[in-house]
Amino acid sequence: MQTYNPGIEYCQPESVSTSLSSESQLPSLTPLEVAQFSGMQFLTDTYGAERVGCHQWKWISLGRQVVESQNEQGQWVPVYEFKKNLDIQGIWMEWMVGMDGCLSVDVLEAGPWQAKWKSLAGGKRIATEACRRKAVVSLIQKLAAKVNWNVDLALRFLAERYPIPTRGVTHLRTMRAFIDYLQAKGQNHVDEIMNASFSFP
Repeated sequence: MQTYNPGIEYCQPESVSTSLSSESQLPSLTPLEVAQFSGMQFLTDTYGAERVGCHQWKWISLGRQVVESQNEQGQWVPVYEFKKNLDIQGIWMEWMVGMDGCLSVDVLEAGPWQAKWKSLAGGKRIATEACRRKAVVSLIQKLAAKVNWNVDLALRFLAERYPIPTRGVTHLRTMRAFIDYLQAKGQNHVDEIMNASFSFP
C-alpha cells in the first residue's frame, strides 16, 4: 500500500495521521501541500480512516472553483470500480453498505466530489452502470417501503420469486437481463413485480 505524501497526484493513505503535527510545519509546506493535507484530514474525519484507506485517491485541481468544506486548491476524488458478478443482494450491499471496506456507492454519489469519481473510473461507462444498478436498488427500496415489509423481506422475495439465473426465462437468465427487464421502455415490469409481492410470503 502506498503511503500518502503531499504534492502527489495519487495517494492511498495508510493511516489517519494526515494532519500537520504542529503549526511550525506550515512554513515548510507549499499551499498545495497544505491543501492536500487538509483535504485528506477532512476525508478521514468524515468517512473514517479505514474506509478512506481502502481507496486510491486522485487530487483534482479546481483552479478558482471553491469546494465546500475544502479549499480552492482542489480536492481528493476516490477511485472506485463497480464489483463484478454481483447478485441482487450484492448490488444492494455495494450500493448501501459498501464492499471490501470501501465507501458505499450511495456515499460516493453524495460526496463533495459529485460525479468526478465516475469520470475517473470510466466516465460514461461507469455512469451507465450506476444507472443500471440504481434500478435494482430503487426496486428494493420500493418493496421495503411497503407496509410490514423491510429490506430483508424484499431481498428474500426477489431471491425466491425472481431467482437468477433461471433457464427458460429470458429476463432471469442473467443479472443484466433482469436489469434490462426493469428498465424496458413502455413496459410496467416494476409494477408487475410490486403486484406479485402482494401474494408473498
